[in-house]
Amino acid sequence: MPKRIVLYTWVWRACDGGLEPALRPAGRSFLLDTALLDRDMPRDLILHIGTSKTGSTSIQNLLDINRPALLAQGICYPATPGGNTHLLLASAFTSFPTMYNDPDNPLWQGRKPEAAIADHLAQLRAEVAGLSGDTTRIILSCEQFSMYERTEADIVRLRDFALTLADRCTVVVYLRRQDEHFASLYSQFLRLGNIDEPNMGKLHPFHQDYDYSDFMARWANVFGKENVVPRIFERGTDKRFDVLADFAGVSGFDLTLMRFQKEAVRNQSMTLAGQEMLRRFGRRLQADSPDRNLPGQIWQRAAKAVSDTSPGKGWLPTQAEARAFMEGYAASNDIVRSAYFPDKASLFQTSFDALPMQAETVPLEAVVAATVEALLASLKDGVAREVRFQLEKAKLAQAFGDATLRRNALSQAVRLDSSNVNSRLRLAECLAEQGDMSAAQQQLAVAAKLAPGGHNVAVVRRKLMAIGKASAP
Repeated sequence: MPKRIVLYTWVWRACDGGLEPALRPAGRSFLLDTALLDRDMPRDLILHIGTSKTGSTSIQNLLDINRPALLAQGICYPATPGGNTHLLLASAFTSFPTMYNDPDNPLWQGRKPEAAIADHLAQLRAEVAGLSGDTTRIILSCEQFSMYERTEADIVRLRDFALTLADRCTVVVYLRRQDEHFASLYSQFLRLGNIDEPNMGKLHPFHQDYDYSDFMARWANVFGKENVVPRIFERGTDKRFDVLADFAGVSGFDLTLMRFQKEAVRNQSMTLAGQEMLRRFGRRLQADSPDRNLPGQIWQRAAKAVSDTSPGKGWLPTQAEARAFMEGYAASNDIVRSAYFPDKASLFQTSFDALPMQAETVPLEAVVAATVEALLASLKDGVAREVRFQLEKAKLAQAFGDATLRRNALSQAVRLDSSNVNSRLRLAECLAEQGDMSAAQQQLAVAAKLAPGGHNVAVVRRKLMAIGKASAP
């Protein structure tokens, strides 16, 4: 249970011999978890709050797969509630109303938001309470901290909870030049169903707070300026910025002891043609919708198909648009520079040379080509799902001893995708086990042509030989 700790201060008081030191209450107190009292060393908490489009996913994937290596360095990246980001914790203290209005939000796992949050906080406290005394640092990471905790009251609730887990808390935040952030986020918003043309004069409610002085002040007012560490997410002239190395340096872990794995590309940008195709598709879907909403599954599949088939550089503002946009934040950025980076001439690079002089247009032929590629990818994905369904049905039929259903399901899988080697090999095994060795050999021969020298082909060939020998008179 937390205990209330009263702070005392030394004072001098009069006595018969003159002055003597004495302790008296300093007028301040706070709650401290009793688990903190049992440790020999203070525990720090690194609260990484994003912002979006600054490499947060890469940071979280690194921390997620290296939890044992981090613990060996005395650092805990909590597993509660099991994901690689602490999204539920960011959702716990927000006053942003739409977070709690959707009962179908998978974040709540079918429960009421209040119940899901209470359970999560209890699990997180229990995980931290079970840490050994030599674990001196905790890292929490979620870019939604910077978006969901929108008021100082929200941030106060987050801070008070954080200080039940550790003695001190440091906020780490990455800031990106506002026009670059806007352009980088556009494809992501398009995938989420915002099919408007890009407009730098119209910000979505979930855009990162671009008034960085106001944004930083809210966090500094609550945590203390000395406990807020802004970092500049900016690619230099070589177009590179190693956010993992930077975060490791700020957080105090040895990056050379970490293992890495290839990440799936998420939230990648789409080409101009892909963006235009998706906007047109969205407007067509809206025309059939009485409430003007995009149908969830259809839109999500279309957005995925376009993202997969049209990756590349998307919309960018013109130099004039970006310059005017940044002028609106010049004073705010300079306040942040003066407060946190007094040695820098400007908070961000000031060149706009990488941007186009004129607005870029998309030829109709490019939009048609992007449409064809997305359609092809979507159809292939649909066929692949059908094949997987038939293979699973065949597996269940085998478990229940239904030979006819098993054979029919595997035959259907082959008809759906005649180039699928796995379907043909499983059908060959099935036919051989049911005594149709001639048909089994035919399926094996086709599979061998599709995958010459394949290991699985050799395995099934040996199985068919064994079945043939066992059935010979």
